[in-house]
Amino acid sequence: MNVADTAGTARYATSAPPPLHSASLRERYEAYCRAQGRELLNLVPREGVRSLLRVLRDLDGAPTEEEIGSEETLDRLGELCRRLLPLPPFEVWTEDFHRARSAYAELPGPPLAPQAVDGSPVTVDVRAVTHRGEPWVADLALRPLEARWVGQVRFHREGEPSFVQTGEILREDSPLEVRARFRDFDETTLVALLRSVLP
Repeated sequence: MNVADTAGTARYATSAPPPLHSASLRERYEAYCRAQGRELLNLVPREGVRSLLRVLRDLDGAPTEEEIGSEETLDRLGELCRRLLPLPPFEVWTEDFHRARSAYAELPGPPLAPQAVDGSPVTVDVRAVTHRGEPWVADLALRPLEARWVGQVRFHREGEPSFVQTGEILREDSPLEVRARFRDFDETTLVALLRSVLP
């Protein structure tokens, strides 16, 4: 299993990372993180990109009309998207790199999970939760809606692909605000949300 599948669930490997922490490996990790951010950016529909540009303006100043399609602006937007994703820290990524080096020969890194198409929600955060003694995973699925961003919480038993989900209960002006609200949920709130959507 790729580390991106378990980011945020406290299921990271606990062994010490391998000794190879060279500058080139760090560069490869940064390239992987940038690629994941750009991949998320590629999945965001046009309305979402406009919203991200507004967030970028609030954080770093708006790009000019000439700069909007530039590589520099795309890099800045990709970096913003990278901050939304539950990417593994360097040490965890390094362990996965050494365990499954062949997987990195063809791909820039572990895939996002689940993949989104045509503006469907994208998972940008993952939390662990326990319900009736069983481990569950709570995913924040995010998508743009007109000038705002909406999020819903998806739950699945650890290791199982099927899931249940809430409606789009989170609505904020920026994706970072939606993620912050999700992060503010304590386990009691997450369990209550899970119970509300179970059959």
